[in-house]
Formats: sequence, structure tokens, C-alpha cells
Amino acid sequence: MVLVLMSSDYREPMRISKPRFVLLLPLLLTTSFLLVSCDMSEDVPLTIQPLAAGNTWTYVDSVFSGDAVSVSPLTISIPGRTTVANHRGEVYRWVVSADGQVRETNLIGREEENLFHYATIVQDDTLLARKRWAAYPVRVGDTFQEPRYSYDAQTGTFTETAVWTWTCISTTAPFNAGNQPLTAVVYRTNPNATTEHELIYAPGIGYVGWTTRVDGVVVFKERLTSYTLQ
Repeated sequence: MVLVLMSSDYREPMRISKPRFVLLLPLLLTTSFLLVSCDMSEDVPLTIQPLAAGNTWTYVDSVFSGDAVSVSPLTISIPGRTTVANHRGEVYRWVVSADGQVRETNLIGREEENLFHYATIVQDDTLLARKRWAAYPVRVGDTFQEPRYSYDAQTGTFTETAVWTWTCISTTAPFNAGNQPLTAVVYRTNPNATTEHELIYAPGIGYVGWTTRVDGVVVFKERLTSYTLQ
């Protein structure tokens, strides 16, 4: 087991919007860091997202509105494996929790080290959708597409709202999670003329952050603060 704790300085938690791994209406996310574009090193870890029962990751979400900032913690955990119809590979439950409550459960797995999503469960409602969450191994300039969905709690239905194209902009971006320096793979998408999202993974550790900018201004960021790997 590997337990890593990193310092995080934030105010009293407030309820805020959540990113990709928590359904948003609309779905938004992101994180800030220095970008460096270069090809992937041959020595990078073999997996972009470790998947094992008992793995947990803790984050701090920050929402910016003018000079005001509201923050709250978020936890992602893997309690164990499950199955998905017509899929023979290993599938894990990716449970997103905040304020002591489960927000959603995603069913995910790896296909040739690419990270895939197979289903999202919110309350008693399930969306079955096989889509790539992260391409790996990857080089700068590589792209992949991801359908996006919104969830209507009143009707219990999911609706596809867009298809985002993610582009790898760096495979060796410096990223600080608390006091721990990491090397990150960064994907970027521009769903419209004013909005930009950046999705960040540290190979061997997993998902570490997300940043959303509107008109060039950061409005949301999520940062990894601690993690436990089995």
C-alpha cells in the first residue's frame, strides 16, 4: 500500500459545482499549471490510472467568481470490481463522494492502457455509454473524442449534449499536488469559442486535476491533495 498525504490550505468547505467525475449540468471541470510540450519519455509508468480495490484520491475543488473563491473537498474511491454486459475485461467501481454523500458511481476499466468509461449510476438511474476517458500511451498532438451527457434528476434521464475532442498538449507538464511535484499528461478541449477545459493525469498516480477557463479566466479548478494506492 502506498499512502501519500500532501498539504492543502483551504477554507471551510462550501457546496459547489463538480467536475467530470461528478455530473454537472452542464458538465465542467479543470486545473492550473505550467505547460511544457514534448514527447512522452520511454520511462513513464505503464498505466495512466491505477485501478485496484482500496485506491482512493482526495481533491480540493475551487470555484472562482470575481474576487470570491469557494472551496470544498471531493473523494474518489474504488471499493471493488464489478461486471458490464458484453465486456470481458476488468471493470471497477469509481465512486465520487462529497459532503459525506455519494454523488455518482462510474464503471471504468482499461483497454490496452487506455482509460474507458462504461456506465454512470446516479441514484437509481444508469447510463450505459462506452467512451474513452484518457488516451494512453499518448504523444503531443494526439486526439480522442468523448460524448458528454447531462442528467435530469426529475425525469431520471441522461441526454447527450455534445462530443468533445481532447488534444494532448503535454506529456511532461510540471504539476504540484500539495507539496509533491509530479509530471503530468495534459489534455485540452475547447467546446465553444469562450470555454477551455484541461484534464490532467499523473501516470502511475492517476487523475490529478481539471481546470476550466472562460474568456481566459479560471472559473473552476480541482487539485489532488492526497491518495492511497494498493
